[in-house]
Amino acid sequence: MLIDFVINFCILFTFAILTYIPFQNKLNVYIPSYNYARFILGILSGFTGCLLMLTSVSISDFFIVDGRMAVIALSGVLGGPFAPIISGTIIGIFRLFMYGFSTNALIAGSSTIVIGLVIGLWSWKKTMTFQNVPYFFGYSILQTSIVLGFLGNWKFETWLAIISFIVFSVLSFSIIFVILKLLSSLFEKIKHIEEMSVTDYLTGLNNNRKFQECTQQLIENNEVFSLLLLDIDYFKKVNDTYGHPVGDEVLKELALRIKDTSKPFGGIVSRNGG
Repeated sequence: MLIDFVINFCILFTFAILTYIPFQNKLNVYIPSYNYARFILGILSGFTGCLLMLTSVSISDFFIVDGRMAVIALSGVLGGPFAPIISGTIIGIFRLFMYGFSTNALIAGSSTIVIGLVIGLWSWKKTMTFQNVPYFFGYSILQTSIVLGFLGNWKFETWLAIISFIVFSVLSFSIIFVILKLLSSLFEKIKHIEEMSVTDYLTGLNNNRKFQECTQQLIENNEVFSLLLLDIDYFKKVNDTYGHPVGDEVLKELALRIKDTSKPFGGIVSRNGG
């Protein structure tokens, strides 16, 4: 049984990592536009949930335990409101016919569809993030536990199934939740470092390195462009008279005005001097 739990968790973990990196564009990986990505992610989440059910852990003849609720919740964080609705519907329909259609299958499958709909509609008003996703996940666990208890008439084996379901779901979700938060923090730091490497620290404009990259790309693409070189007359007097902090403020204000002026024309503004 332990091996079955490990296999189910590994499938869930693989889904989380392989969807988090490209669909959040953390490594500049090509993804479709957001309009398509959320539907693709919802479908992928749904099929992952079906795979989790196929590799689920059998607690008794009537109850199985897997990580499908974590998939539905995570899909909402990564893909927005549509993803849990799509994934919950796919998983719910699969549950209806997984072991043959029956009343219990109808209740269990319908419950999963309802969970996907509620999470999707709920996240429409309250955007799902890593900060609030535990609440969405907690709701799915609570509803599923009640459905399990209802189907099993709250017998001893029913309580065993509910406890197993809660422990496995919470433990697996918590591990993936922590790892994804750490990855998010790491990628944000990498992104910040990349921005710093091509940005002037004082004005926020492109630095000379970025200027060289942009001009080289324009030349290689045989694009026609204009190059305007600006210098501030007698700027040294500003620093000598009012001090370097005031001079820095002058540079920042000038940079802001040039960016605002050139923005409608798609201008690229860089600070190449000292």
